[in-house]
Amino acid sequence: MLLYKKDYFSNINNINLNNNRSTVEFTTNNIIKLPHKYILECTGMYISPFVQGIYKIDGLYTISAAIKRKFLSDALSIKLSVEDIFRTYKTHSYIQFQNQNTDIQQQFDTRIIRLNMSYNFKKGKFNASRDRKGGSEEEQKRVK
Repeated sequence: MLLYKKDYFSNINNINLNNNRSTVEFTTNNIIKLPHKYILECTGMYISPFVQGIYKIDGLYTISAAIKRKFLSDALSIKLSVEDIFRTYKTHSYIQFQNQNTDIQQQFDTRIIRLNMSYNFKKGKFNASRDRKGGSEEEQKRVK
């Protein structure tokens, strides 16, 4: 969780701008192990209303989720994820300054579906039986 305050002070055409607000950002990530090597991941993010220069911006939030499963003695992993499931990542900004009343609503293309697959070719520790020699050791042999 993050808590901060933004203060914007300016003088535009001899009119003072004083735009400030305290804001809270909160992110949570939950990983749930399910039977049969399934893993469920849920992520949520919330930002309370905030200011950016002369803009006042309403709060926004998003929720994402993924399901993951491991195969072949945990060497192969397949994950299906969806970002911004409910398509809620929208901004509503407005300006009320110097007889300027502007209302801006934006919806971004943030709903993304991904299918990831990864394979771990070497499971476990590195092969310790290999004899590795450093460059300085080779130099010492040449000096003798």
